[in-house]
Amino acid sequence: MAEDMNPFLAMNKQWMIKKILVTYFRSKNMFVNIDRERQAGTMVSFHKLLKLSEVLFIIKEDMHLLFKRAAATRAESRLDSERLLPDEKEIELINNVGLLFHKAMVARELAYVVEQYSDTATDTINNQSSLDSYLVKMRHLFEEGMALIRQLFKNYKDNVVLLHYLIKNEHYVRYVMGEELDLLFHEMHGGQTDRGYLQAAEFCLNSGWIESGKKCLQEALRVNPLNETARAMLHKYEN
Repeated sequence: MAEDMNPFLAMNKQWMIKKILVTYFRSKNMFVNIDRERQAGTMVSFHKLLKLSEVLFIIKEDMHLLFKRAAATRAESRLDSERLLPDEKEIELINNVGLLFHKAMVARELAYVVEQYSDTATDTINNQSSLDSYLVKMRHLFEEGMALIRQLFKNYKDNVVLLHYLIKNEHYVRYVMGEELDLLFHEMHGGQTDRGYLQAAEFCLNSGWIESGKKCLQEALRVNPLNETARAMLHKYEN
């Protein structure tokens, strides 16, 4: 991280990373619904692809705000020096989002042509085939992106804002990630599953969210009954 990092970014880095990942989850679920309709033989809607491309654009712009570019112009050099230097996996995710956005842009225009302009059977078949091809490529990109995010969780193991979100939205996270939260925390913290719950508990309690903090402490004790720190903190707030 640059020492002269923009104060706004320094203050909001954890929130921005959480927002990027949560928005990616949202875009992935939007695509799953679109792809499910495609596989069922339903015509893919231009409007739905438009909404998906808009959400992907938000992720792309948030990443541009937070992370350094590979090569900045002279006019951007000062601002770029204040951004985070992405690691290898973050660069892969940046590229993944960029590819998804541009493929969504092409796919939405193909859907528009199919809806509005295809005037022969052959024309419709060719455009629909191209659209299907783009959607298949996007499905593979989303699969790669979700695998990258799972690896990036290890980088963000101390991001208490993200940890709190994952706990608060456990059922949704399990649906999106296809894995129990305990296992994700186990991987994130090198086998210390209770650590994520304890960090989130401290964040909640320091923020004044007492009940949420207590629930996180209870989860820490569920996975590790020998966690005396969690037990002592819970005893303090229950009395």
